[in-house]
Amino acid sequence: INPSGSEAPIKPEYMLRDHKNETIYIVTRATRGSGTDLDYLRILTVSISKKIVDKIRFPSENVIMEDAFSQNLFDVQSIGKMPEQRAHKAGAHLLLLTEVQEYEMNKVHARNYYEGKVAVRSALIDLETNTVLWPVKGDSKKFAAEVALETDGRKVANGRLSAAIAHCITRSLYPCPKSGYRCADEKQSVQNVLDGIEN
Repeated sequence: INPSGSEAPIKPEYMLRDHKNETIYIVTRATRGSGTDLDYLRILTVSISKKIVDKIRFPSENVIMEDAFSQNLFDVQSIGKMPEQRAHKAGAHLLLLTEVQEYEMNKVHARNYYEGKVAVRSALIDLETNTVLWPVKGDSKKFAAEVALETDGRKVANGRLSAAIAHCITRSLYPCPKSGYRCADEKQSVQNVLDGIEN
């Protein structure tokens, strides 16, 4: 059965699935002054790793998550040597580095209602050549997500932000169906809208 136009996959910017037999090292960190807490970094790391296993079909043993509590991830540099060195030491071939540049989570009601937003930059790096594989243009790609109101508490709000960012990052790395390309909590930039239209 041929898929309809709405179900046809969008061509990935980089086909990470072709490298599923290699080892990928997942790092999330935050810039100073971003307001990010370590709990959120850990949740985001897990969300990205799960997407790589579930959607890009990496074997779970080929995905190494860096523990946000074990490293000094509040680094001023966008793409610094420290995560590359740690990834090399772990025996990884690829590094997916995501940096949180802005994070807010606010309680808006006595009943434990929350609103929040996050903005990140992400890049996939080949550790053998020390080159950026994705995005094809530039040294990183920006994504943002926002939860206007979550009535089930801070943990669920953080989970929604993390799931949205993980989806936005990984959808560029495998043939994502058009019908599932967007997600409810993402904030669309002009470039991201064009990416969806042009594919």
